[in-house]
Amino acid sequence: MDTIGVQAAEDLDDFALTACQASNLGNVGNWFLNFRGGYFGLMSRIQGLGRHSGSLHTWKMGTSFQMHEHDIAVMLFCMDSAIECFVFMANALGNAVEASAFRDIKSEKDLRRISPADIIGSKTSKPLPGYRKFFPEMQEYWLSKAELLRLIFENHDVTKHRQQVSLNATSRLDPPPGFFKSLGLPDDPLIRALHGPAPPMAEVRLPRNPKLPNDEKPNSSDAWTTLEAMEKEFHEFFSKTFCLTVGDAKRTIHLNGPIIRQRHNQPKIGTVVSATPRTIRVRWTPQTGESSESSGL
Repeated sequence: MDTIGVQAAEDLDDFALTACQASNLGNVGNWFLNFRGGYFGLMSRIQGLGRHSGSLHTWKMGTSFQMHEHDIAVMLFCMDSAIECFVFMANALGNAVEASAFRDIKSEKDLRRISPADIIGSKTSKPLPGYRKFFPEMQEYWLSKAELLRLIFENHDVTKHRQQVSLNATSRLDPPPGFFKSLGLPDDPLIRALHGPAPPMAEVRLPRNPKLPNDEKPNSSDAWTTLEAMEKEFHEFFSKTFCLTVGDAKRTIHLNGPIIRQRHNQPKIGTVVSATPRTIRVRWTPQTGESSESSGL
């Protein structure tokens, strides 16, 4: 994500921490632990995506085509999982304000049913009403990006359950100066291919309909996309998703008092004493000069 998206993600986390205080929505059902778990899961998936993208596309020693396939599979997992984690955290925040309009976080059955279809619907189900009520702009954006979501989900399914991807890829041909010489390999393409590390990927092609039988997959260029284009669009998608979600939340969910700021040495209207997934204690310092302490989770 870009810096604007990261800031919006942090703002949404601050908003949720403020919302779970007793002076606001409280923490019924321990919803904030669900929200924070989804948030941390999502951010770690984005970090994992970047790490494995770097591994896939960078010249380095000791690589193999099997390692490239691993990187591709993990990148698709990270994108798929990040989307699922976002729905989990958004559902948790929705539970705080109107539980009946979202999946019940106190029900094991409902927790299993949380999915992106709750936001965009599916062939067999309609979106949950809470998203239209509390996160309308985010939901509208997700609906406009349904094709990106489908591509991520289906390509991840295929790499997870069926076959490799990297047969549909091209390698980089621009090793850094002295790269092969440092490995003791002469300027001979065949020897380098046999005894050197696998070159990094330049482009990985992904089918737009990956679940078709292999002999039915079309060869036309418009039937394919690339992992690199998907990754770029994914980062743009989440930057805008966080911006829209925090904007929606601030318009539709009323909170008392100032937003708790946890980062960047922001003005200490509310000072966070601690904020872990299981323990939250905030010492408020309102402009009236009064102070109180609340705890949750």
